[in-house]
Amino acid sequence: MWDLSLSRGLPELARDILAEGIGLELVAEDPQGYVTAVARSPEWPDWLRLALARPMAYAATRGHTISRQRLGELCRLDDPILRVWALYALAVQTRPDPQTAVEIERVAKSSAPEHELAELLLAAIRTDEARRLEILDRATLWNREHHPATARLWQGWAVREGTLVPLAG
Repeated sequence: MWDLSLSRGLPELARDILAEGIGLELVAEDPQGYVTAVARSPEWPDWLRLALARPMAYAATRGHTISRQRLGELCRLDDPILRVWALYALAVQTRPDPQTAVEIERVAKSSAPEHELAELLLAAIRTDEARRLEILDRATLWNREHHPATARLWQGWAVREGTLVPLAG
């Protein structure tokens, strides 16, 4: 799925769906290599980088350690939604920096467009692992509707009962 999600020969929505399907196992195989690729691939579109950052949040939730330095690089990119996901991964891994949860809370209380995502991820931080994974799934759906580049891809499409369907109208 990694290779296909990077293939420019496929429609962008297909690539996004493939990237969303990448599991935490790929991150767990090589956390340093994975996060480095996501943080340092300059020609990737924002929607792709965001979709490929999600598995790091799932991996961190399951106890995998991801490079703080590389997650920090993701936080410094121009995408505030990507930044919240990276902060979450920093906040839930082993020996987290408590300031990352404080920063997510600050965003959640703000009027920034990503405040709803921050609220979701803050709720995930404050609950048990099983519930965290459910919340991360909801946050993925939030990305589809609210991340400008991702929402553009999903315009006119929805997933119903596991199948991609065009919206009427």
